[in-house]
Amino acid sequence: MFNRLPGLARFILALTAINLVVFVAFRGFFWAAFRETLANASWADLLKALYLGLKFDLRLALLLCLPLALLGWIAPFDPARRRARIAWLAYLTAVQSVVLLLYFVDFGHYAYLRVRLNASLVDHLTPVGVAARVAWETYPLGFSFLGLLFLAFAFLRIVRHVAQRTLTPALALGKWPKRAAVAALAALYALGIYGKWSWYPLRWSEAYFSSSEAVAALALNPVLFLMDTAENRNLPYNTDKVREHYAYTASLLGVKTPDPEKLDFARYVTPAGKPSVQYNLVVIHLESFAAFKSGIFGNALNATPYFDAIAKDGLLFTNFFVPEVPTARSVFTMITGIPDVNGATTASRNPLVVNQHTLVNALEGYEKYYFLGGSATWGNIRGLFAHNIPGLHVFEEGDYDAPQADGWGVSDVVLLEKAEASFRREKKPFFAFIQTAGNHRPYTIPDDRRGFELAQMSDAALHDNGFDSLAAYNGLRFLDYALESFFIKAREAPYFRNTVFVMYGDHGNPSTLQTPWEQLRLTGFHVPLVIYAPALIKRGRRIDLTASLPDSLPTYLSLLGVPYPQYGAGARSARPRRRRSAFFPDRTRWNPRRRVLSPAGRGRRAPIPLPLAGGRGGRSRALSRKSRRAAPPARGALRDFEIHALPQSSSTSRSEGGRSGVTAQGQRWASLVALALAFAGLYVRALTAPPPGGFAPLQTAARAASTTAPRYETRLLPNSTAASVHSATAAEISGGRLRAFWYGGSREGASDVAIYTSVYSLREENWNPERVVVTREFAQRHLQRYVRKLGNPVVGRDSKGRLCLYFVSVSVGGWAGSAVNLMVSEDEGETWSPPRRLVASPFLNISTLVKGVPLLFSDGAVGLPVYHELLGKFGELLRLDAEGHAVGKTRLSWGQSSLQPVIVPRSDKEAVGFMRYSGDPPNRVLMVRTGDGGVHWSPPAKTELPNPNAAIASVLLSGGPLLLVFNNAEEDRENLSLALSTDFGSTWRVAHRFEGDSGSTQAPVPEYSYPWIMQDRAGDVHVLYTWGRSRIKHVRFNRAWLEGRP
Repeated sequence: MFNRLPGLARFILALTAINLVVFVAFRGFFWAAFRETLANASWADLLKALYLGLKFDLRLALLLCLPLALLGWIAPFDPARRRARIAWLAYLTAVQSVVLLLYFVDFGHYAYLRVRLNASLVDHLTPVGVAARVAWETYPLGFSFLGLLFLAFAFLRIVRHVAQRTLTPALALGKWPKRAAVAALAALYALGIYGKWSWYPLRWSEAYFSSSEAVAALALNPVLFLMDTAENRNLPYNTDKVREHYAYTASLLGVKTPDPEKLDFARYVTPAGKPSVQYNLVVIHLESFAAFKSGIFGNALNATPYFDAIAKDGLLFTNFFVPEVPTARSVFTMITGIPDVNGATTASRNPLVVNQHTLVNALEGYEKYYFLGGSATWGNIRGLFAHNIPGLHVFEEGDYDAPQADGWGVSDVVLLEKAEASFRREKKPFFAFIQTAGNHRPYTIPDDRRGFELAQMSDAALHDNGFDSLAAYNGLRFLDYALESFFIKAREAPYFRNTVFVMYGDHGNPSTLQTPWEQLRLTGFHVPLVIYAPALIKRGRRIDLTASLPDSLPTYLSLLGVPYPQYGAGARSARPRRRRSAFFPDRTRWNPRRRVLSPAGRGRRAPIPLPLAGGRGGRSRALSRKSRRAAPPARGALRDFEIHALPQSSSTSRSEGGRSGVTAQGQRWASLVALALAFAGLYVRALTAPPPGGFAPLQTAARAASTTAPRYETRLLPNSTAASVHSATAAEISGGRLRAFWYGGSREGASDVAIYTSVYSLREENWNPERVVVTREFAQRHLQRYVRKLGNPVVGRDSKGRLCLYFVSVSVGGWAGSAVNLMVSEDEGETWSPPRRLVASPFLNISTLVKGVPLLFSDGAVGLPVYHELLGKFGELLRLDAEGHAVGKTRLSWGQSSLQPVIVPRSDKEAVGFMRYSGDPPNRVLMVRTGDGGVHWSPPAKTELPNPNAAIASVLLSGGPLLLVFNNAEEDRENLSLALSTDFGSTWRVAHRFEGDSGSTQAPVPEYSYPWIMQDRAGDVHVLYTWGRSRIKHVRFNRAWLEGRP
């Protein structure tokens, strides 16, 4: 049959098969190269990921052949003709070369960041000249280029041979059979691109069916994912504006330890009381449920009698608002606590933000459900739910024993029946999110109405109560009927009494009445919220406090007595505050002459004067009540509310780069091309680079005599100029001395920060006055680039015995945009070579920081522990040759939560590493191990030692034990302790507390952090750390004191 098909059809089928084989081979190689990241994945997940990946690969193969399939039937473009064939061969070879290049880039991108290639890479590239120079200096571009030429030539030869074999006259086939075959092939071709037999096509979110990032990476196709992320690449954010208003926002959200430098909004909430039983939590998302349409808010048409009755028996929040109107935005905001106000597209449709924190995961031991009448591919919502909630049970189209009512899926009655039946079978506590969809155009009422009767209503009555059609009125009535049917059955089930039910409107609708609320479009934001829990709420109550959708999960978890880590914008709605606010985008325009806000849309009436706070508005407004005891607004009255402009980044300050137009765009993409071969070099390098040698022999310290008296003493290092100091480091130098370094200035990150040094005499037991080693201006002059600020210094020695000072500098942005620089001294730190920037990152050498002690390998190379904060938070061991040039690196961790590695060798092959932890509770020090000289490292594991996202320090004493200095708490840095381990990190005991005891001298600011620990040649141990951000403190003790600790 194949030989009877038209020649063009045979050629396209053969090309598709060739491309598919190539792409599948790349996927297999990707799996083999990064199999360690998939070690914990189940075979079921792996097989599903490979199946989805095959469908993505088939789509790409078909898309590459699509121009040929569309044009090849036209005589001038028929590849059977010689000239047309040459043109098509050139096109196919060129496009395949680009695809191969992107696969190489993807390999390097994932090897470095554990993230598949996406369009955000372009935004991190500097101009072409810099990109090309770094690529040329760092990677074997010549070899990479030759390799790509070879692959492109091989592909051309294969395709030309296939063309000669397939573009020959076909065997005779009847006219109608031929047409039928071509039509069938065209249908299959379209289905292959569509990807699935469903209402929605195959989308990137299908790959995120698992909570495992590695499984999703295995399923994705890098070329298609690059295209999927391209439209979201330029969504702007303004860090400077966030920093400007950080103090107020942190106060509003109740952040206990604000950090203006890191812009940290994290807080851990522990409810005051906890019920005696574990309550289930069922959240019912009510589609298009505007507050003004329900009877409980005064609507005369009585469209929601059952909801109104439930509201009277529960907690009714009368002033509850959503930040935005479309459904997908409300779902994202509800689950993450972050208002989705992106302008270009909804956040759930953005692959770059698919990884989110959700408070749902605070419900430990709960089964978790998501019910949707249609496909979870809608709005790519599957990625938001399934990827971020481990073990989630998803019910969608195909899981219901009923036909679809319309494009939104089964009716809400069927949806709620399925949910209720699932709850009856559940034996464990459960959380469920039920997303109704029927109350939406076209307001379909199914044939199987389950006893529901349609109502008739005059147009005048509908108009006077805000309904724009009879269908909308009956659609809301049917949703209310579905709720009634659900609760009738639920009341009969055992789970009912131990369940908290939540019902909220996902957004409102425009009203037919031109009330002030409608003219300001508040009817789209004002929705009802009801919490119904017969066992917890004995009497119904109206709550008139203003609340917003981000407050939802914090409120529900507090009611359940569940502690949770909060990173979003919400807070529990019953929490007393000076002002309760709801946030939503400002869709109005400013009239400077009349000092009023006017609705931005067409066909609106005259501007409505509003009291403004703070002058001209930005992109958001806050709606707050004047009086907590005021009644809910009737018929759109605004008398009880104030509207305040919140200054945020406006459209005119979104991006300076936007002014350069096509030139900037072209330059960024040109930079991507310039670096593509660099990543190809990384691809080759990863396979051919020799493994690092073992660790160098450890320094042996003198063993004190058993009769030595215990010694423990403390002192503060000199500081005569800097208001704030931080991050000390030290090394032993000749003459029985220590040389310490730290940075100081008016505050962390300020432009006046400099790096200081001071020398301590072990015999005279005093520190000499500090002096400046590096200033911002000094670094800027010698590095020949703009330097915005300086950061952590780290000192060590190279194989030649020279003192090496590594320090962090930042040119643009925050610490995520940092680089590491090196200065060398051959006279124990009296004079230094000019600073030189280390090439440590394929991302044009940004996002590399230092904190840990450098170490030596047996071949003379320096091992420098570094970490990254751009697009991830992870540690690496950077390998430097004898001249301080980066020649390799080894990953110590992956993901978003491990920082500031400290490596402690015990032999030439064995070492242990510790890292600061910045993830979800419980907060613990992370540990990794190697048994082959640093070639491979174990996955990070949490130890028993607490860590409040703070630096740690460790040293192995000559003859043991292993010591570790850390903040012995999960949330603050108000104590600093010493732990020791006699089994090289397997078990620990806390031997001493340096700071935090009631009897110790307290710093003005109770923060004791960023420790450094070392042992000198005489055997004494020295600990330096930040003392209240105003001084560096030095603690010295000997082994006799340590052995005397209980």
